[in-house]
Amino acid sequence: MLTANAASELPPEGWISGGKECEHCPFTRVCGIERRALPNGGSQVDPQFAAEMRELAVAYKARQADVDAAEAALRGSQHEIKERLRAKQLRRVAGSDFSVTWTPVKGRQSFDVKALSAAAAAAGIGVSEFEVAASPGDRLDVRVREARSYHQQKEPSDGKR
Repeated sequence: MLTANAASELPPEGWISGGKECEHCPFTRVCGIERRALPNGGSQVDPQFAAEMRELAVAYKARQADVDAAEAALRGSQHEIKERLRAKQLRRVAGSDFSVTWTPVKGRQSFDVKALSAAAAAAGIGVSEFEVAASPGDRLDVRVREARSYHQQKEPSDGKR
């Protein structure tokens, strides 16, 4: 980091690790601009680069599947904890080195934007003057067609892991 001459030479570490660090970083704006800087979009792609991108895409999809599986397992664990607490009629259990607390959370206040816009229009109030644009972003769409997943490639032929 100390030897970098430009933001483009540094990975967006805070964003990669979930974005919480970005709340305290003085370079968030510059980093976000650099992260969203898209190339002009040339048309020539050599086969070696295409193979490298395919390998990265397959690894990406495998990691995405791992995240989906981990989130499902996490929700399963959460459900199991809640069901055990419910069975014992408890909302809190604590030991010397852990605690589990289950509390209700009030829903966030939100607005039905379509209904609000319709009501404002019916009252003769233009809502366009109150519109704001969110921070710009980027989107990476990764698709792998007819390819065995990363996990399938690593599995033995008998299907056992």
